[in-house]
Amino acid sequence: MSKPLIISLIALVAPFAVAADTPDTVTPGQWEMSMTFTSVTVGDQAMPVDTLNSRENSRNFCITPEEAKTPQQAFVKRSNTKKCKVNAAPPVPGILAYTLDCADDEAAGSLAFNGTYTAASYQADMVADVAMSGTKVRMIGVMKGRHLGPKCAAE
Repeated sequence: MSKPLIISLIALVAPFAVAADTPDTVTPGQWEMSMTFTSVTVGDQAMPVDTLNSRENSRNFCITPEEAKTPQQAFVKRSNTKKCKVNAAPPVPGILAYTLDCADDEAAGSLAFNGTYTAASYQADMVADVAMSGTKVRMIGVMKGRHLGPKCAAE
């Protein structure tokens, strides 16, 4: 078999191999979510992220069997703790892509999440642009999650 033919066959088959390995559901049960900040800017001043990352930045949540059928919606629900307006891209198996537009008496802004998931884990880059009392704050980080087991603790 010639080298160009082998390369052509690999190029033809590769997308199907990736698609077959990409889940369209996640595993129901107890999950853990953690956030690690890589950059924080307040106004024009870069701030150390050590203080933010030294705090407890994880929490557990449950994904029901019904929620597991629509992973992006399940993860959006868990990250949308302030009942923000959700702007989500159409669901694509294995991809997380959504923004939250939030406002309350103290702050207003948006959070964008872009990443991937498997049946038992997820990871998304997060960028938050918020105005707090007239001061612009930008936080950049990575949100990670993993399935802990089939039984859910009380939330």
